[in-house]
Amino acid sequence: NHLRHARQRFASARDGLRLLGPQEVLARGYSITTDDATGKILRDATKVKAGQKLRTKLSQGEVTSRVEKES
Repeated sequence: NHLRHARQRFASARDGLRLLGPQEVLARGYSITTDDATGKILRDATKVKAGQKLRTKLSQGEVTSRVEKES
């Protein structure tokens, strides 16, 4: 009985972690945008500059873009 309960807790924790993984987040419609030159993740729109090249990872593939206007 104790072992069955431990297995259930483990399965629940495993499933919870999987749902928080990057690919699952992307599958829900989010994206991850990085500076193309450095690979650093962008978290603040005020930190980008006009002309800066960006790479955005989606659930299915990536797109490259260039900033036209700063925030």
